[in-house]
Amino acid sequence: MWFRIGHMTNVCQFRQEACEDTMTSSRLRIVKASILVAATLSFVLSVYLWFGGSKDQGLFVAIWVPSILSFGAFMLAGSGNRE
Repeated sequence: MWFRIGHMTNVCQFRQEACEDTMTSSRLRIVKASILVAATLSFVLSVYLWFGGSKDQGLFVAIWVPSILSFGAFMLAGSGNRE
């Protein structure tokens, strides 16, 4: 009886680790998608402003794109395994 209980404990621990890995990978996908969406929206807004006649504002917003992508790279650089 004690063998089965110990075995079930190991299975539960394994499932919990797998669940935590799944949550981490889904959060990572959400962060990556959010960064790309923000950069894309910034690019689209800058093109809209540029061709809409507000060239200075279009350039200002265009500068956001590399800043957003750099911030995303900085945030994702520390997301690896730390074992």
